[in-house]
Amino acid sequence: MLPGMAGGRGGRGGGGGYQLRYSSISGQAAKDETSLFDGVDTSLAAVAQFAGPKPPTALTAGLEAVVNDAKRAQIAFEAGNDAGTDAPIEDGLARLRALRARLGSLGLSDQARYELDFRLGNKERDYEDAVLAAHYMTFDALADDGLVIAGQPVRLSIVAVNRGAVDVSVTSVAIAGFDTPGRCQPESVKQDGVYSCTAEAHIPKSAKPTTPYFHDDYWKHPANAAINISTRACRSAFRSRRRRFGSRSM
Repeated sequence: MLPGMAGGRGGRGGGGGYQLRYSSISGQAAKDETSLFDGVDTSLAAVAQFAGPKPPTALTAGLEAVVNDAKRAQIAFEAGNDAGTDAPIEDGLARLRALRARLGSLGLSDQARYELDFRLGNKERDYEDAVLAAHYMTFDALADDGLVIAGQPVRLSIVAVNRGAVDVSVTSVAIAGFDTPGRCQPESVKQDGVYSCTAEAHIPKSAKPTTPYFHDDYWKHPANAAINISTRACRSAFRSRRRRFGSRSM
């Protein structure tokens, strides 16, 4: 059974979720928790703690301003005023970028600056997605082949759809990770219009193959059990990834 499907609280049907059973913190195991995040401040303002016990005023004020913009957007959205979310979301994105740019001048330690910039960078990407959603913009990039080898040419189809209330300009398109990628021309996308571009590119000749599902031994000797080989390979890869992830600080 999948985690959260039975037992505990907070899940579907009144019974799914997790229940705290053990804790190294005195008295915590006996608490009636309603969520895994009980007692954890997940707000944006809480990232100021990485600056130390006395975070700079410029940092806390900057975070508060971003939070206020988010509240304005939420109020407009809940009132059914979708168009009213545009300005506060864009303001919040601008404030986040300005705050990240100022981190180096706030007298923070290298560790504090790294922790803050990492988390604000994640939030900046959230705001970028929110801006696109507020303007009803969607993007897609597709390749004409899903199974490729090093050096192989591929054709890329790039599409932007504008369902918003105003025209949008596509000023540039960046194609990364390929050799000799083609170029897409800037273009204005009218309301309810579509921008599309087809570009030719090549998989880098230095590209390493991913873990194959069927090992070469299977193709050379079909009597071998391919699923067992692939399972061991997957487990080995998983253990390798787990070690790498486990060595990183959260």
